[in-house]
Amino acid sequence: MNIAEYLDQVYANLAEANTNRFPIERIKTWVFEVEEEWSSLKDIQPVFKSKYVDVSNERLYSFPSDCVDNKIDDIYYQFATGFDRIPPTDIKTIEQGAFDWHIRTGDPSYWYVDFHQNKYGLFDYPIGKSADNQMIQLHYRGIANKLNRLYSTGTATFTNASATVSGAGTAWALGLQAGDEIAPGVLLSKTTDFPKKFYTIASVDGDTQITLTEVFAETTQAGASYIGAQVSDITITCINKAVKNWVMGMCMFKDGKVGDGSTMMANAKNEAIDAMSNYKRVASFNEPMYPDLTAGRYPVSSHDYDFRGGGY
Repeated sequence: MNIAEYLDQVYANLAEANTNRFPIERIKTWVFEVEEEWSSLKDIQPVFKSKYVDVSNERLYSFPSDCVDNKIDDIYYQFATGFDRIPPTDIKTIEQGAFDWHIRTGDPSYWYVDFHQNKYGLFDYPIGKSADNQMIQLHYRGIANKLNRLYSTGTATFTNASATVSGAGTAWALGLQAGDEIAPGVLLSKTTDFPKKFYTIASVDGDTQITLTEVFAETTQAGASYIGAQVSDITITCINKAVKNWVMGMCMFKDGKVGDGSTMMANAKNEAIDAMSNYKRVASFNEPMYPDLTAGRYPVSSHDYDFRGGGY
């Protein structure tokens, strides 16, 4: 859900498009505050994918700067046959089965957290590898972003069956980024429709050109008003709905409807918690495994795995 969709729904449901009473910047701030607060709730924290990390000749690695409480969900390693997931364990378990664990080298079978050095490590760890063919990627819990990018200066031309969008009077190189969404339409207008579908930006090629991740599937619109918007890190639909309801409750509270606002805010958070109880990740982050250190690499595919308290 992008910030324009948040704003459109909040104002529509409040039946109040007067941004003098509830300025857009204030609504954006409240959206960020609730996402940031709820980041303490398990599984609501957004999952980020790190850039590929060269793992040649190193046992320990620093956590990404935006990683929350060292929470890594998964680590994928580039074996000779391609990327595959390696499971977590802990130092105590490794020490019980391999006294020379800190110097054992080879393709890693497990990863662990070294709490004394505040780093994560690989067991075994690779040596003599090159960045071209032996890398890892982390999936980790990060800090929710502040949804600042909302850009609609100038006009845009969207061409049917083309992934290229051209602009006039636009400064997209500064105003938008890859991963943002864009579509023809207007926010909070009584004469021009809000977009029915947003398209993800694959790349910002300059101030006046954008490439989409898919072709524009609608009728060509030349010189049209448009909305470019930053996307929330939270990708779970029911959580986005709860965030929106919390913000609506905050508006009611600030508008003097204290009881209604407080009730709506409390209900919104309960909805989020209830939704998460029904949202089951296959593997919990940092859930330790108890490996058979003689068994070799953990036999899983990229997706088919399950942790059950010490076994596969």
